[in-house]
Amino acid sequence: MALAVSGLFFGSFYGVVAGRLPEGRSIVAPPSSCPACGHRLGPLDLIPVVSFVVQRRRCRYCGAVLPWRYLLIELASGAAFALAHWVSGGHWPLTVSGIVFLSFLVILSAVDLERMLLPDKITLPGIAAGLGLAVAGISFVPWTGALLGAAIGYGLLWAVRVLTRGAMGGGDAKLLALIGAFVGPVDVLKALFWASAIGTVVSGGMMLAGRHQRGQPLPFGPFLALGAVVVLVLSRWL
Repeated sequence: MALAVSGLFFGSFYGVVAGRLPEGRSIVAPPSSCPACGHRLGPLDLIPVVSFVVQRRRCRYCGAVLPWRYLLIELASGAAFALAHWVSGGHWPLTVSGIVFLSFLVILSAVDLERMLLPDKITLPGIAAGLGLAVAGISFVPWTGALLGAAIGYGLLWAVRVLTRGAMGGGDAKLLALIGAFVGPVDVLKALFWASAIGTVVSGGMMLAGRHQRGQPLPFGPFLALGAVVVLVLSRWL
């Protein structure tokens, strides 16, 4: 429970990262402020989830409607911290590795959903983190598996990108490399399978509901992230 609450607070920061880093802005300065009026937020405005709900999704200084991104990232981060501890079986070094992994997935999913973009400024440090943790011996896979997983993940989607003449984004290939660096060569293939399956079901449902047109691009990053989460959950059960 305490870890999940910690995740909510980290989620507030992840929202800043997702909003500023793709634009090349500092994630440290200026301090958090309303995106509409620019008013600096006080401590009561920065309580994860609670502030968003109590203020009814509005800035209490100018009344502007705030993006859902803030609440969703906080909730996803809280769930991610708890999931990391559960998947690790309570082994703290692996919990840390899982938190780092899932934190990158949360941030990248938020950016991709909002901007159809997976920035190198986030994916490349994520790949480095996965490899570094494996070398340090606090990962789900040995460093050789991390290196091979990253190579397979990148190579697979880069090949798809070439064969489809750019239908698949280069950022997707780097995200799958990030996933491979944390889960290894076998599970990165499983993650891609689940991502494709979930993406097919979701896009099909959206077309049936009239909310998506055939040929219209969808961000694939969130599906890759979900595929990785499915693999982590199944690894705990199986």
